[in-house]
Amino acid sequence: DENNVCCPANNIIYVKANATGANNGSSWTDAFTDLQSALNLTCPGSNQVWVAGGTYKPTATTNRGVSFVLKNNLAVYGGFAGTETLLSQRNWVTNVTILSGNIGQQQSAPDNSYHVVTSNGLNNTAIIDGFTITDGYANQGNNKGAGISNISSSPTISNCIIIGNQAFDSDGVGGMYNQNSSPTI
Repeated sequence: DENNVCCPANNIIYVKANATGANNGSSWTDAFTDLQSALNLTCPGSNQVWVAGGTYKPTATTNRGVSFVLKNNLAVYGGFAGTETLLSQRNWVTNVTILSGNIGQQQSAPDNSYHVVTSNGLNNTAIIDGFTITDGYANQGNNKGAGISNISSSPTISNCIIIGNQAFDSDGVGGMYNQNSSPTI
């Protein structure tokens, strides 16, 4: 949990679903097992999150309004095996890293997250790279962008597959919604 945090010396926060160490994000051994813990961490200078292959959900609850929220000056990279020491060593095709909005009953889409990833008021220093973004279900009110919802933002999105997201408003968008936004893709 975030109370057991020691800020990493190399400015990289590690996430690995099956890590068995201290769960503080300081190394692959002591990686957070939950991506949300890494995104909520506020360590001065930490500007990268390295995420090992696996499936990550925005919440352990059934709160459909919770998403993975991007931040300025933070690059979130998926596609690691969980042993790398250099960013160039990762392989996001082999080490599939899934951000899934399937937070409720596994065989039922209507209880999934409204948005899997969101950004609001961000610039191109907010980076998401190397993920499969899936199972968002934007079906109520002004929820658009089940996979990614960008509001007044211009994040950098690279090496991502946005698939299997659904939206149902007349102008809803399943994959990625951009309101007053100019993401670099």
